[in-house]
Amino acid sequence: MTSVILQEPPHLAASTACRLWGLSPRELHDAYWRTMGVSVARPGSPAAADAGLFLLLGAATTALLDFRKVLELMGWTSPTLCYVRARTPAARPGQPTGGPPPISARCAFTPSAALAGAWTAGDSGYAAWRGLKAQVPPHRRTIARPLGRVLENCPDELLLERLAHLWSDPTLGVVGLKQRGQGVYALEAPAGQGTHACKRLWLGRGRSPAEARPGAVCVLPDAS
Repeated sequence: MTSVILQEPPHLAASTACRLWGLSPRELHDAYWRTMGVSVARPGSPAAADAGLFLLLGAATTALLDFRKVLELMGWTSPTLCYVRARTPAARPGQPTGGPPPISARCAFTPSAALAGAWTAGDSGYAAWRGLKAQVPPHRRTIARPLGRVLENCPDELLLERLAHLWSDPTLGVVGLKQRGQGVYALEAPAGQGTHACKRLWLGRGRSPAEARPGAVCVLPDAS
């Protein structure tokens, strides 16, 4: 069984937002996309002008996808706008299924900085998506159907779990992050040395491999 273990420092209130390596889960999500040459564009948050590709998302939307399938399609069709209709992967054995399901959301890719700029200047409601569609003629639009999730207000635990499975080397996107062992990443050297039992271990500040559990993808937020 493989699962994420999201452990908050006991002295923090339950309402305290989770942070890892000084970043929120959504900031880590955006950093993940930057390592693949994609700039996340949200309303009110200007995207990097020099990016090769832009991911258009709502203000509270995150997307973790099989990006290879999207690139293959865009390479063949060269669209100005590529909508994404994600296909949810089957649940893994032992994966928790309780609780309300996250709300699915929309997203799209574009190589056009002008289109991304227009998106960030507006809002992300239904009218905004209709307006975006009106700017691009039908023959310049396409639809990708990769495996993955596009979610509105994705829970921190689910987002970090997906990131931990997809992001093979977070040192490429987080300043100061180092690999401390096989699958172990931290900003500072762990307090304890030696082997660990986790498949992948992301250590927050002040954490050590001793807090990991066997057979898991373990994410330990910052202790301070």
